Amino acid sequence: RKRAKKQSVPFNLTVDDMKDLIKNATDMCPALGVKMEIAKLESVSIDQIIVGNGSNEILELAARAFLNPGSSAVASCHAFVVYKIVTQSSGATLIEVPTIDWGHNLEAFPANIRDDTKVIFIANPNNPTGTYNSHQEVHCLLKNIPSSILVVLDCAYFEYVKKSDYVDPLALLNEFDNLLVTKSFSKIQGLASARIGYGIGQPELIEVLNRIRP
Repeated sequence: RKRAKKQSVPFNLTVDDMKDLIKNATDMCPALGVKMEIAKLESVSIDQIIVGNGSNEILELAARAFLNPGSSAVASCHAFVVYKIVTQSSGATLIEVPTIDWGHNLEAFPANIRDDTKVIFIANPNNPTGTYNSHQEVHCLLKNIPSSILVVLDCAYFEYVKKSDYVDPLALLNEFDNLLVTKSFSKIQGLASARIGYGIGQPELIEVLNRIRP
C-alpha cells in the first residue's frame, strides 16, 4: 500500500508505521488500548494508569507492594471490607479509626498512624455507609502525614456524588506523589462482569505496582 512521506521521528518510522505498531501492540495487549482511553478520560499520561481485574486487584497490589508482617495500614471503621482482607493477607495489621455519623473521621487519622504504618485507605464515597469526604478534608490529611505513607483514595462510587466540595483527584495527584486513586467500571456503568478497574498515580508508583504483577 502507499506509504506516507517519512517524518522526523525515531528510527525513521513513517506515521503509518507508528500507527501500525500501536494497533499491533493493542491487539496483542488489550489492556493497552483500555489504558490509552482511560488516560484520555482522566487527562493523565498512559504511564500513570494501571488496569486491574476490577479495582479490587489494584487494592491488592497496593497492599502487596507496601505492606508486610510487622507493618500496619489505617482505614475507617465501617469501610470497604476488602481493606482488611488485603491488609491481613499481607501479614500486616489494620488500624480502624472510629467514624463520625458513619463517615470517615479523617482528622483523627494522623493520630492513629504508627511508626510502622505504610498505607492509608480512604473510601470516598464510602461503601457501605454512603458518606463522603470533601476535597479540603482529604487535602488536609495528605498535608499532615509523612509522604512515605501511601494513600489509596478509593473512588469506585465517585459518579454518585454530586456535591460541589467533593474531592478533585487530579488536583491532588498533581500535588502529592504518595497518592493512588482507584476507580471502576463496575458501578454506575454496570460493567461488573467485565471486571475492569484502574488506578491513577505518579509513573514511579505505577511502575512499582506493575513489578509485582503475576
